[in-house]
Amino acid sequence: MHTLALAFVLLTPQGDSPTPRSDDSAPRSDDAEILESFAMLRSTQKAMLIARVRNHLLQTSPAMQRIHALAVDPYELPEVEPIPIFDPRKTARGKAPDRKVIEPDAKAHQRVRAKFSRTQLLGDLQTHVVYDWCRGRLAAKEVPLDYERTFTNMLNGYPPGTDHAVARIMAELDDDEAMRGIAHWFGHTYADLKAKAYRDVTLYDAWYSGEVVMVPDVDAIPFAHDVLGRTEMQSPLSGRPRDELYEAIKQSALLYRKYRSLREAAAAAFVRADPKMDEMYARLVPRFHVLYPECDDSLEKLNKLLKKRDRDSLLADVDRRVKDRESKAWGLRLAREKELKDLAASTRATAIAQLKVFTRGR
Repeated sequence: MHTLALAFVLLTPQGDSPTPRSDDSAPRSDDAEILESFAMLRSTQKAMLIARVRNHLLQTSPAMQRIHALAVDPYELPEVEPIPIFDPRKTARGKAPDRKVIEPDAKAHQRVRAKFSRTQLLGDLQTHVVYDWCRGRLAAKEVPLDYERTFTNMLNGYPPGTDHAVARIMAELDDDEAMRGIAHWFGHTYADLKAKAYRDVTLYDAWYSGEVVMVPDVDAIPFAHDVLGRTEMQSPLSGRPRDELYEAIKQSALLYRKYRSLREAAAAAFVRADPKMDEMYARLVPRFHVLYPECDDSLEKLNKLLKKRDRDSLLADVDRRVKDRESKAWGLRLAREKELKDLAASTRATAIAQLKVFTRGR
């Protein structure tokens, strides 16, 4: 079977923004005891507690008001679909075996997951509403967040509705049609040369890792057809056509990672001062703490700016303006970070305070 061996080069954002700091909302050693106390409440009490926290934050926090404004109705969204797998019967009929799906509990899967490990965006946030990069749409998980997971989010400093805002921002900013075919390709399941497809490990995960990625014809041919429009390319690949396809995938991988990481950082920056994410791209977050208030927190204005300006020049411009500690840009950044830190701390503190109200006398 002919393959393409592709290596991914890491991309470092320009500028020298500080490494993100841990914030006061981080989980603590006594959280297990707090969660145990919450679990002992009746369902009606849990619902009332969460509502009280939400209402308090809406009355006191501009950051919470912005997050709440991006809420969607999850029951109007399509359900999250499985990550698609390229079918050899469509792309290399008679030249490649059917693929065997390897489930996450298999040791082979765990080895691949470890090899292609990466820090997930806001990995400590429990979600119901998500953004499907592969299909370019919002989606809702089959099972909504229960009271316990919502309360866990609040202990982690995430107010109710944070998942809606994060997904909504990525959906609003991911509207470049030139990226749609590329995103769809990278959103497929990673498969090795032995036709083993690893459930929930995407081609994007594999390329993000920095490891060498072996691309079977079964995966490479769809890129040629659907992204490049080169329908004349067929398996087996060899010679100059193979090399040209290699170069095209390589360049698209670099382009897409820059595109997607910028928009993920924008989503994280809207809800968090110091979000949990890849440290390399967390450096982008403080730039958005300037850009959001400059755009009046309008996703439409921000999207126009991202389309209008070259990524590196935009970031360099923000960095230049915040170097002056007396500048308006620097003041905007500090104010936004304070709002978000206050929201995270208040979410946790209010949740714990309300729990004490409901468990008083026990």
